[in-house]
Amino acid sequence: MQFNNILNNFVKIYKKDNGLGSLEFSNSILDIGSADISGEIKEFYQHLMFDEECYFKGSPFDIAIIPLRLTESASEGWTDDGWKDSYLVFAHLMGDEPIFCDMTTDNCPVYGKLSGDSKLYKLGDSLKSFLDTYIRLKEVEVNIFGDDIYIDDMLSDYKEGYISSIFDIINEYVSENCRDDFKEFMLG
Repeated sequence: MQFNNILNNFVKIYKKDNGLGSLEFSNSILDIGSADISGEIKEFYQHLMFDEECYFKGSPFDIAIIPLRLTESASEGWTDDGWKDSYLVFAHLMGDEPIFCDMTTDNCPVYGKLSGDSKLYKLGDSLKSFLDTYIRLKEVEVNIFGDDIYIDDMLSDYKEGYISSIFDIINEYVSENCRDDFKEFMLG
């Protein structure tokens, strides 16, 4: 699937999820100024219009995407000896755990980092594959379960079929070398 189609679907599921914040897709390439970014992350910012953080709703996949102008400050506090200049934080979990890509290759592999843990969790071999998987996970939550994935108001457990549907998507769409990290980081 073309990356533009994935970005458009990303915005569609965001709207269907009633995400918090204004997010739009543009077929035209948006001017992102002289930002020193490349590869798929550059395409991400060239086709998504948003000025403030945009929040997807619904645990366990509640993330916020970060506007380009805030990406540098989003990295603060996460840099350590292993942090590279080629990393760009473009999203975070609701606990502020960063989700970032490595711009050393055009496909921009995606990683996550947990507080107090030096490990980098590989979430996708590319930004495209990460977003495609995320869309599919949100589609299960929104389209199949109608944003009602818990058995009760106490959020004590998931409805029958939800977790198996999630694992089916992860097993099919997340590459084997990323699968365990994806599950550990995104599902806790």
